[in-house]
Amino acid sequence: MQDEIIEEIIADKQILAVCKKVAGQTDLAFDLFNEIVLIFCEMPDDKLTKLYQDKLYFKYYIIRTIYNTWFSRTSPFARKYSRDRKTEEFTDDIEVVNDEIYNYESDLKLAKLERELNKMSWYDRRLFYEYLEAGSCRKLAEKTGIHFTSIYKTVKKVKEILKNSVDDKRAV
Repeated sequence: MQDEIIEEIIADKQILAVCKKVAGQTDLAFDLFNEIVLIFCEMPDDKLTKLYQDKLYFKYYIIRTIYNTWFSRTSPFARKYSRDRKTEEFTDDIEVVNDEIYNYESDLKLAKLERELNKMSWYDRRLFYEYLEAGSCRKLAEKTGIHFTSIYKTVKKVKEILKNSVDDKRAV
């Protein structure tokens, strides 16, 4: 089963197109595509099969893997090629944690949280990501010069929206 899934990833022109779009002006699109194929080749067969069962989620997972591989500071690919490409000031990626045991429900919750974040204004979303990176509202206020109270209110509002979306028992 794993071989058929890998062959489908390789044959899917949309995945290569996403790699080209993410890589932008650099000539690293094919390297990124090959890295993605390698990641899925190294994935345990049961995890890959479970991901593949939901085709729409599988596409989402591939695209998130592409973005994480390209933008993440912890990605070996990004570290290796970082001097060869222009870096973004800000990215809204979610770090992939390599757990031994795959948790499908956790991934669904993360996808739902990301959808909720994408519905928010660019300012709220960016400020929340910056808050996560800084670790506290005070540190973010010092870093950005934005008043602490403004940051605190925005972060509190975003957290409340995200908490309510996770607590919502409707379909993910």
